[in-house]
Amino acid sequence: MKKRPKILICTWLLSENRGGVAMVSRLLALALRDRGYQVSILTLCPNHIWNLPGINVYLHPSQLRIFCEFSKAEAVILQGNILKLAWPLLLFRRKALLIRHIPAPASSGIKKFFQNLLERKTQVCAVSQYMRTLEVKPECVKTVPNPYNSQLFHAYPEIVRNQDLIYVGRFVEDKGVGILLQAFLLCFERYHVEHTLTLIGDVSENPQLEKQLREVPFFQKHVRCIGSCPSEKVAMEIARHREMVIPSLCDEAFGIVALEALACGSQVLCSRCGGLPEALGNLGRFFERGNVEELAKCLAFPSVEHPDKKQIEAHLTKHTPDTVAKIYLSLLKLPETITTNKA
Repeated sequence: MKKRPKILICTWLLSENRGGVAMVSRLLALALRDRGYQVSILTLCPNHIWNLPGINVYLHPSQLRIFCEFSKAEAVILQGNILKLAWPLLLFRRKALLIRHIPAPASSGIKKFFQNLLERKTQVCAVSQYMRTLEVKPECVKTVPNPYNSQLFHAYPEIVRNQDLIYVGRFVEDKGVGILLQAFLLCFERYHVEHTLTLIGDVSENPQLEKQLREVPFFQKHVRCIGSCPSEKVAMEIARHREMVIPSLCDEAFGIVALEALACGSQVLCSRCGGLPEALGNLGRFFERGNVEELAKCLAFPSVEHPDKKQIEAHLTKHTPDTVAKIYLSLLKLPETITTNKA
């Protein structure tokens, strides 16, 4: 039987609730496996909770393991600048992609030398046009879309959509949850509109917000905090809500959560910054980031126009794991599908 070609994925993270890079790495690995490739993952993550049948996962691999995996791989995908895992590329000639999920790190001296050398050994790709514009030589950088979990995030016709607003994400300051709470309160005080708001994530990341939610009577009555949840529960919670709010203050590289909301049939209201407009397309509403008054007005007056379902489906199709895997394989100049025949 012909041996299947091997693709090696290197990633910092591989645990759920640890950001988009982990999710992208997992979905891509499974999609490449389903297309007939052998897939191995090297990660600096201390543990992972996902079941990845048919995929070898090496946590904090030794230098010998890293060397061996690179020597057996036909192609390599680096999910970020990971010199600790990618150093064999300086020795082996391999088809390789370096995916930018964050801007290129500032470096100097010997670290900068090796970083530049690594970039010359790979095809640098960005997860959005916005990220591409941040590169020193954007004309040399390809754009690859991020996937979302289309098996979990989809319409749930059996679930009644009887809740108003939902936020899913971290509670660090850059994510703008404080702005959302200010606007949520202003929506009631100025426009006399009462909504429900569900927050999914670890609120203990932000003690100040945690205190507000606990002590302000309006928040006690109208805000529900349900903590961090498995993806399955997140999908069903989104399906119960009319609109997702993404109030980011930072320039997000992309915004997979916007795709997840669209897939579950929720409308999306997000700040106009970074790669979020690309993630959402023209299929939602935007407000100026950090503008509490504009956000409050948007919350008070929901959109009466709904995006065309065919437009949403076309947009989401570009971001299914299988579609994204084909784009990766095209950039690596590898066949879309591997078939094995007995000799």
